[in-house]
Amino acid sequence: MISLYLCFMKNYLIVLFLVFFGYNINAQENLGFILNNDVKKEIIPFELASNLIIVPVQVNGVLLNFIVDTGSTRTVVFDFKGIDTLNIKKEKIVRYSGKKNNVDFVEAYFSDNNIITIGRGLIDSSAEIVVMKQSNSYFVERLGMNVNGILGTDFFKKYIIKIDYVSQNIYVFNRKFKLPRDVRKAKFEPIKLIKGKPYINGEIANNNSVLITDVLIDTGSSDSLWLHEIDSLNFSYPRSGFNDYLGYTLTGEIYGRRSKLDQLSISGFKMERPTVSFPDYKKSLGMRANKNVTNNSNGSIGGEILRRFDVIFDFENQLISLSPNSNFNDGFYYNMAGIQLKVEGMSLVVTREKGFWAKSFYRNDGKENQSVSNTTKLIYEFSPNVIVSEVRSNSLAEIAGIRKGDLILKVNSTKSRNMTLQSINKKFYTNPYSNLKLTVKRGESTLKFKFKLIPLIE
Repeated sequence: MISLYLCFMKNYLIVLFLVFFGYNINAQENLGFILNNDVKKEIIPFELASNLIIVPVQVNGVLLNFIVDTGSTRTVVFDFKGIDTLNIKKEKIVRYSGKKNNVDFVEAYFSDNNIITIGRGLIDSSAEIVVMKQSNSYFVERLGMNVNGILGTDFFKKYIIKIDYVSQNIYVFNRKFKLPRDVRKAKFEPIKLIKGKPYINGEIANNNSVLITDVLIDTGSSDSLWLHEIDSLNFSYPRSGFNDYLGYTLTGEIYGRRSKLDQLSISGFKMERPTVSFPDYKKSLGMRANKNVTNNSNGSIGGEILRRFDVIFDFENQLISLSPNSNFNDGFYYNMAGIQLKVEGMSLVVTREKGFWAKSFYRNDGKENQSVSNTTKLIYEFSPNVIVSEVRSNSLAEIAGIRKGDLILKVNSTKSRNMTLQSINKKFYTNPYSNLKLTVKRGESTLKFKFKLIPLIE
């Protein structure tokens, strides 16, 4: 299991299908996910990676890992390497454009009447799926674990669903039975479902100005808050900030500006100095943000905000409950080192382990005996390569000498092969003003670097 430290990852994966689901497919409305009548609740364990909720899902009997994404209305398979067959009927080919005049595009197959099973008994027997024509392993590289696709809002339509970020469980409650006390006593407030996606009213304060706007509740984003198209509004931008890589879509990468705001309030809860990103869609993708969803929405909240709450969705009645959990008072930080990492390939690692080893042998009379000797044992194992994929310009890492393509060997005193990608990344986001030591391999040379993690914005 991936531990809760993954919640400190903020900007590795921003799953933004900004244009992807604006198309209209004339398919018959399916029944969605169904619980057996005698099932009171389904408990679905999940792994938390870069604030993203990843659940095991069976598609036509094949076990996959999907990101639970309330920012998408469709179920999408984008990585199918190593999968023999999904038994999917490849029907219509759908083309999605991410730039002007259809210059750049990706293609996908639309397929219906698939069977998706989650947990022991949550089944959609007529599921509609979009399968990318070309497999995309970007998410696997950035998370260091297999992720095959996304599970959209069809998952939320029929039942009351609670996401517990601390225990890392999703609870699906059957309305036919009495609900647990914490659900019955929860304080709910309205959300808007616009084209199948949930929006909540938020109040954003900065420099004595206030912006009240609907924000998309996006579990498929690992960041805190994104704001866009607010130039014409009477809102004061943060004075400090820096330009950075913000995230990735299947049609291109998103760049923009990162900063901090004075305060964010949702559902009556105030969070001080939250991080914020201002994506530059026009510069990154040659397009404007999709404002056709709702005229009163200027942003989205992602996993770095949502992980601070127990979240209960009631899509049928358009309600949500947010209850602060033990993560609520965590600080908001950016990647202080300025290093982006990915997993690329494997290396054979040979370790020597000294000790007393028992060896069995048989005597001439056929009886087994053992001898014990003090020897060195060689252990062979494959370990993922953790590579520096990007170094932010003028960052602490760049100034120290870290370069794109460096192979991480050791972080502080711990060898990288004994760490997950997420645990390494956590080091860049936490413990401000602490010293970070990195040992890397560059070509045939082994290099050591040391620098202090100084927050970019207090």
